[in-house]
Amino acid sequence: MSKDYWTKPACQYNAIMLARILADNPGPGFTRFLDKKFIEATKELLRSCRDASVLQMLMEALDAFEHEKSWDENLRPLIEMWKKEKEKARQAYGVRVFLAGYVLSSTLQSLS
Repeated sequence: MSKDYWTKPACQYNAIMLARILADNPGPGFTRFLDKKFIEATKELLRSCRDASVLQMLMEALDAFEHEKSWDENLRPLIEMWKKEKEKARQAYGVRVFLAGYVLSSTLQSLS
């Protein structure tokens, strides 16, 4: 996800998907390796992403971590960074990304 791959959005997209999958299984066994360098690279990508699909995937993954993985101590620094950067990113890009399952469950609850 670093600057080295800014010209290769497919690599960035795949890296985000892989991180999201591995955060689920094996979970904390993987997330313990998400260090300050990873968080800084994620923040930099969030601020200067050039590909809309990568940006959307990144924001959805960060939303998913915030809503589904807040119990994971290893993700706490990444989630804290996301909480600080979320509104800035949405305003800068004019993007409103919601976790699909979260919105769907809220909609279903309001209908019942």
